[in-house]
Amino acid sequence: MSFMHRAVMYVTRKKGKSVLLFLVLFVIATFVLTGISIKDASQAASTDLRESLGGRFTIYIDMSKDNPYVVTERTEPSDGGKLSINSYSTGPLISAETLESVKSVGGIKNYYASEMWQPHAENFNLLRGKLPIKDGYENMVNATAVSGTEASDFFTARSIQLSEGRHILPKDRHVAVISRALAEENKLKVGDSLKLGIMDSVANQLGINPRNKIELKIVGLFQPTGEDQITEMTSAYNMIENRVFTDIYSQAELFNSDKKPGFSEAMFFVQDPDQLNFIVEKVEALPSIDWKQFNVSVDNETYSQAAAPLNSLSRLVKILLIIMMAVSVAILSLLLTLWMRNRVYETGVFLALGIHKFKILGQYVTEVLLIAIVAFGFSYFSGNAIAENVGNALLQQQLSRGEPSEQTGTVAVSSVVVAEPIAGTEALNSIEVKVTLRSFVQLYLIGTLIIVIAVGMSSVSIMRLNPKEILSKMS
Repeated sequence: MSFMHRAVMYVTRKKGKSVLLFLVLFVIATFVLTGISIKDASQAASTDLRESLGGRFTIYIDMSKDNPYVVTERTEPSDGGKLSINSYSTGPLISAETLESVKSVGGIKNYYASEMWQPHAENFNLLRGKLPIKDGYENMVNATAVSGTEASDFFTARSIQLSEGRHILPKDRHVAVISRALAEENKLKVGDSLKLGIMDSVANQLGINPRNKIELKIVGLFQPTGEDQITEMTSAYNMIENRVFTDIYSQAELFNSDKKPGFSEAMFFVQDPDQLNFIVEKVEALPSIDWKQFNVSVDNETYSQAAAPLNSLSRLVKILLIIMMAVSVAILSLLLTLWMRNRVYETGVFLALGIHKFKILGQYVTEVLLIAIVAFGFSYFSGNAIAENVGNALLQQQLSRGEPSEQTGTVAVSSVVVAEPIAGTEALNSIEVKVTLRSFVQLYLIGTLIIVIAVGMSSVSIMRLNPKEILSKMS
């Protein structure tokens, strides 16, 4: 008779013990399955959060003394005023080719670069603020030359949103995105053109022709999403409705720049914050970038703060799983040890008949596994019922101990101030916990390990004796 056959007969014959063992294994399986499901759910939520928030790094012009391109000019006023110190770099800017070169290292989902500049509105009028502007500055435009508007802080922070047309793209030339209010004020629409020029004072200061003009095609309209907060100190220049987004080539062309069009700073957004440092190392190894001119800074704080509760929950559940496994082994070993005392004679007979110890041990393990298969199956329903409630209760406990999980991005844009939750952090208020096939497989693997250890511990005192010693003890 095989040990499998003997195991089946023992389980069916000892119905009382089988029912008790079923209940013990059912409770153990419910707790273990709950822990596994919460752990898997927190890891899945963390992965979703990484993809949603990402991380970022910034390449910028290093204005320290280590940059050989930095020029410092000191000007002493003739009237004996304070010494004026001005520093600037004569080195290269971050060109469109550089932006694409950095993105090509992999793991970067987007980038954004911008330069502020102040052209003069030629064929359109700005909306008027409450604070009057004089001396020829009435039509000075607060313009932003961008690599693309879609990744702009204004749009990603939801301070403004595109209401018509399209965003500015990296390869665009002579295009603009303006506010719907500014377009309506000047009877402009998508597809029309607006003309920008240079103020005489700025042209004289830069030594360029004040008659320089540039015509831009309007490709999109935006509108603020927050409440307009115009105060007595709000000028036309500071109103978000008067902001004009342009491509970088238009700025360089208007100012007759002898440099290749580019930016002094650019932000790159990575897909996985865990890979941020690795990606930065690859970027710093690019030979096409003059690293005497540029430096890199890493920003992973948003993801780190948002993911902290999930990471704490994952660590807590792992610790609880280890404790549950240890307690389960202890309880099951104690129960089986008590029953094993009544099977000393049976074990001795098996050994006397020449049945190998491992086969006897295999029978005992099989007996428990037969009951465990059924108990673990039923634990699916109990685990599914309590896992989400327990998981979210533990998550709220972690949230209450640490920083608030909802990271709020506040972006002040001239007369509009908008506070919006950073995309992706809403998921931190709760997690969706479900018993999956993967969780179930883990339960059976962990449960089998617990059973093997428990049976081994309860049988070791008998298995180390020979048949003669066992039978002599019984007599």
